[in-house]
Amino acid sequence: MDVTAMSVSQSVEWVANLAGGNGRKPILSEREQMIAHQIIKEIQARLGFLENVGLGYLTIDRPPPP
Repeated sequence: MDVTAMSVSQSVEWVANLAGGNGRKPILSEREQMIAHQIIKEIQARLGFLENVGLGYLTIDRPPPP
């Protein structure tokens, strides 16, 4: 699965599912969650900001303007 091809909104949901958010079974093991905690927190903050300013429709792999 190429996460960068997802929209920001879809990526927010995917990251939440890594640790078992939204009442789902976690994708990561307990040990992996402990290791990735700070990274996931930072990713959630950055994606959340993009979504909050109305850019949830963009994809992460979007090329910069020329």
